[in-house]
Amino acid sequence: MKLGVLADPRFKPALSKLQSAPLSLKTAFKVRSLAKAIDKELVTYEETRQASLQKYGKKNEDGSLLTLGVNKNVQFDEGQFELFVKELSELNDIDVELEKIKASELGENVKLSADDLAMLEDLLDL
Repeated sequence: MKLGVLADPRFKPALSKLQSAPLSLKTAFKVRSLAKAIDKELVTYEETRQASLQKYGKKNEDGSLLTLGVNKNVQFDEGQFELFVKELSELNDIDVELEKIKASELGENVKLSADDLAMLEDLLDL
């Protein structure tokens, strides 16, 4: 599974739906274990992304990142944004090894939308 999929803001809500679905004890354990592994990968992803922002982002006099607007978007000098995007693309393209869950393990009571399935397809062995 690509790290960029895990970092997609739509991924966590889809995984949460799967975690709250009625599952057998064995499958619930597997899903919780996957969620913990994913959280660990996301912490490392965010640390790495922040390091890249520090490397390429514009800095204030005190060395902190220069941000603007309500969303606190990091500002970049000319050409630096492209370098940041290139590094972030390479980061997003990293393959993360995660155990898959067989569709048969989910049972018949799990209800997921097509969008949820699309986000989780690399975790599910359909």
